[in-house]
Amino acid sequence: MTLRTEDQVRDYAKLVLGFDEAEENVDQGTGQITTFNQLGFKGYSDKPDGWYLAKNMNDVAIILETKSEEREMNKEDLKRAANITSNIVSRMSKNSYVNLESLEKICLALDCRIEDVIEISKSKQV
Repeated sequence: MTLRTEDQVRDYAKLVLGFDEAEENVDQGTGQITTFNQLGFKGYSDKPDGWYLAKNMNDVAIILETKSEEREMNKEDLKRAANITSNIVSRMSKNSYVNLESLEKICLALDCRIEDVIEISKSKQV
């Protein structure tokens, strides 16, 4: 399963919310190129992922903030999800040897491919 990046999530949200369609009396758009200050919120330099601002201040306004689909997972979460020991998690953190069975459990828990978890490079020692 390929997870979408923040940009891909923002593009999808733009289509779902209709931010790509022009509307009368509405300022709308997506992309982190416009600051809140430029949108009329004086003193704020943050850049929203998207916005839908009606000219009439009594109408609904939407500010869009998107995140990637990657899951935030700490070591304890990984240990539980993959049913592996603290020792395995520690070895991974130190780039030490981890057996294939443990790597398989990790990949299944994260729903990813093994090359998303490990990197193989030539050793400097022969």
